[in-house]
Amino acid sequence: MMIRITTDADIVEAATWAVSELRKLSDTGVYESLALKSIKAAATGAGVYHDNTFLTLVLASPHFDGGSAEEEFEVMVMQHKTDGHRNFAISEFPAMAAGAIEQFYMQKVDADRKLRDAALQELDREAELYERCEVDLGGDCTPAAVVAHMLQMTGDQLRQELALRDPLDPRAAAAQQILASGWRRAHFAALRDMTTAEVLVLYSDAATPAARRGAARAELERRMDMLDIT
Repeated sequence: MMIRITTDADIVEAATWAVSELRKLSDTGVYESLALKSIKAAATGAGVYHDNTFLTLVLASPHFDGGSAEEEFEVMVMQHKTDGHRNFAISEFPAMAAGAIEQFYMQKVDADRKLRDAALQELDREAELYERCEVDLGGDCTPAAVVAHMLQMTGDQLRQELALRDPLDPRAAAAQQILASGWRRAHFAALRDMTTAEVLVLYSDAATPAARRGAARAELERRMDMLDIT
């Protein structure tokens, strides 16, 4: 075993890691009040399977059962020589005041309830937006139908949809998808699944939005170039 200087970078890192892991180990969350006050002593040594760091740590918390602001603990950090996985052992787990444990438990219950309520509200809002989308699009609000509908819009219209729609609205997601993938590329991707006759009908139809007609024309020109038609 080798005695180490407590301010060495690897010693400080091992102590910080051990305390961060210890803070996660209470069901109520009361260990989150623990903080590393100082490293009183440190040593390292090699085991058969692990490289070990031995630490004497002073931890601080306003909730120790004995009423003191600081307590001392012996901690060993073990790092596996092959895969680098770490775990730790402690001489005894900190004993916390019963009142603090109850307080942290109630806070955790309240936080969990708020998260659950928020998730349920989001699900309700998402369902409402989907139903509204179905009404607006004639009953079909599947991702493919929404994308097909949004492809009729210009780039500016898509950006306006994205700015005005609720983020959970399927149309906002479709607008984001089309804009992120490149608006014209999205047009071409859909057109390339059509037959040449279908693209020609789309281009010839005066009711087709200008942006869509432009994409159809570009697709027809691409196919003509492939056939080397002059």
